[in-house]
This record gives sequence, structure tokens and C-alpha cells, in this order.
Amino acid sequence: MKKSSSAFLVSIFFLLFIVSGCKKENNSVNEDTIKEVLSELLNLPNEKLFKSIQNYSDQVISGEVNNSKEPEYSSILENMFHSQFTDEGYEKFINETAMYYVTTTQDAGFITKVKDVNVTQNKEDELRYTFTATINYTDNNNESGTTKISGNAEFKEKGKLTIFKITTNDLLEKMKKIANEVKIPKE
Repeated sequence: MKKSSSAFLVSIFFLLFIVSGCKKENNSVNEDTIKEVLSELLNLPNEKLFKSIQNYSDQVISGEVNNSKEPEYSSILENMFHSQFTDEGYEKFINETAMYYVTTTQDAGFITKVKDVNVTQNKEDELRYTFTATINYTDNNNESGTTKISGNAEFKEKGKLTIFKITTNDLLEKMKKIANEVKIPKE
């Protein structure tokens, strides 16, 4: 009887060890996904992406858009981000976040680089995370600085984001102000 109960306890501990290891692996994959998205999004400028956006914009203005062909920038963005998102999450992220950051950074003449990312899993919901990233930047006057951004992310499954939202970002406000000054000359 002692042997069977000892074997049973060993089996239970082994099973708990395996299950807890899987949770840590999922957390690690999700945390890595958040870090990858921030790195792709905020290590800017991305000259190839921006040039393809600018080419498309020029084609729209000149009336030379080929509507039967996907714009080049779409495939660049897809290669950068789609594997980290569900289809719905990807569309929302591209339309609400990615394009805005890429174009604003370029228009303002900023160079940004992710220095450090801290990701924290929500205690009540293991598929939700918050993040804080330290960003080094050089502005259009060649002055350098460091700032922090923060936000939240939610996963539907391991490594597939459904929501990725930056909620606090002083750097973006600074870039928007400069981009608007550059676009609208003062009289």
C-alpha cells in the first residue's frame, strides 16, 4: 500500500511539474511576442516600409493606383506583424497603431529604438498583459532622449495577439507636434 501511494504522489507531483512548465512556456511565448511587436513597431525609421507608403501615396495623388494589386506596404507590414496576431487583431493593430507610428516617426524626423521592455501578466486573466518599454530617441534637431511608453495586450491563444494597445506615450505627442509643424509652415 505504501508503494502505490508513494508512486501515486510522485505521479501527481510530476504532472503538476509538467503543467506548470507549460504555463511558463506559454507566458514566455506571449511575452516574447509582445517584445517582438514593440521592437518591429518602434525601431524606426523603417526606410523600406516608409518608401513603399510614400510611393503608394504618390500614386493615389497622381491617379495611378492599380486597385487590382495589393500595395507593397501591405505585404511588408504583413511580414512584420501578421504572424504575431489573429487575423482580426492584425487588422485592428495595422489600422489603429502601426501605420500611425511609422508615418508620424518619419514625418517628424525621429529615430527611435527600443531599449528595454518589461511585460507583466495579469493575475486574474493569464491571457492579458501590461507592458512598459523604454525608448531611446533622436529628434529632428539631433537631440537625444529617453522616454517610456506603456500599454496592454491580450491573447486569444499562445503567441497570437487579439489586442495590442499603447496607452501612455509622451514621445508620440512630441512627434505629432513636430510633424504638424513640418507639414504646416508658419507664416
